[in-house]
Amino acid sequence: MQGNEKFLKRVASYAHKHALWREGERILAAVSGGPDSLALLLALKLLAVKEKINIGCCCVNHHLRAAAGKEAEFVESVCREWNIPFILKEVDVQSTVRNGGSIETAARDLRYKALREAARGGRYAKIAVAHHGDDQAETVLYHLLRGSGVTGLSGMKPINGDIIRPFLYVSKN
Repeated sequence: MQGNEKFLKRVASYAHKHALWREGERILAAVSGGPDSLALLLALKLLAVKEKINIGCCCVNHHLRAAAGKEAEFVESVCREWNIPFILKEVDVQSTVRNGGSIETAARDLRYKALREAARGGRYAKIAVAHHGDDQAETVLYHLLRGSGVTGLSGMKPINGDIIRPFLYVSKN
């Protein structure tokens, strides 16, 4: 079995085990333009027919880096080439941070709000994010260092409301 097929089989098996999607469901992939989220988009594209799911893509531009606009354009071009519906959401992190708080927290909160708006508007049932096993380990360590105790050991869940994490069982490699 080739590497890609083996990888897709692992992702599908994990999705089935955790009931990440059902036949006919519409899944919105959150894609930043980085390698993890582009891999998620490709995996969902390749799994869509066999799994009988419909996928779309949302890219959230936080306007925090000069390259962000070009990255969003790249994601849009990939979606056009792969015939995947594309939604661009623009958020203003800087003005939110002026009212207090960290850039990371503001960006995350605005990103999830924008993704949920896009999902509602496109009638997507779930939002897929590209968190993987390495992110999981990092999250658990961060929680422990922050002093969360035993509850921090649980880390991210495969499904949390409308958010699904099909890559949580695989490493970045």
